[in-house]
Amino acid sequence: MYRYITQPQPLVLEQIQQQVLDSDTILLEYFLGEDNSFLWVVTSDSFRSYVLPNAATLNELRQKFNSSLVELESLTPNQTAIAELSSAILPEGIFPQSPQTKVLVVPDGGLNYFPYNLLYLPQTQKYLFEQYLVIHSPSASAIDLIRKYAVSPETPTKELIIFADPVFNEQDDRVTVKGNLAADGWPRVPYTREEAQGIVSLYPSDAVKYFSGFESNLTNLQQSPLNQYRILHLATHGFYDEDNPTLSGLVLSLINP
Repeated sequence: MYRYITQPQPLVLEQIQQQVLDSDTILLEYFLGEDNSFLWVVTSDSFRSYVLPNAATLNELRQKFNSSLVELESLTPNQTAIAELSSAILPEGIFPQSPQTKVLVVPDGGLNYFPYNLLYLPQTQKYLFEQYLVIHSPSASAIDLIRKYAVSPETPTKELIIFADPVFNEQDDRVTVKGNLAADGWPRVPYTREEAQGIVSLYPSDAVKYFSGFESNLTNLQQSPLNQYRILHLATHGFYDEDNPTLSGLVLSLINP
């Protein structure tokens, strides 16, 4: 099934417009090239093509953007890094004057490795997520295939379940018994507890389930009735194996209290 999703039979433009897109969705599909890169912008009734900087230039901008996030010591973003990458891959005029509310992004190469939500809309310092719901996919054809095989889900009765701020190693100050555990490993993810608590405060207590620290573990994730919740929020480390994608994953708490 994984092969069919990641390597589906490609759809032609008319099929994408009729089977994948609705009037509320805009598709941004990228291709990175040695001399030039390209962006194809598709809606249910239009198609446009843009020439972008080459792959080396875009990857350099993307790395600068990601580095600014890793080095972040406050909640103030590096506006220069965001603006440079945004203007390079979101040309002015790509969004319709009567904007859709969903953006389906199909990245290529290094453009898979950064959060599109934090891009600026063209000619503004307004984040993409402020106006659009951003959806990622390996291809437009994969979306069509997933819909064909999807089972109609049960209607969720609750709003949100969160797994945040796991404990990864004995260097974490939440670990009181030390000496028998590996000293190295994943570092604690900063601000995820504060983020999760802020999100939880927006909902009625009976509509939310919140796991953090030692409880943010695989057992609780597997035993939770996830289909009862409208939103699953995971705030932790993730890793991606480009050569063997099935070996990619998320890291939950590795230590018992």
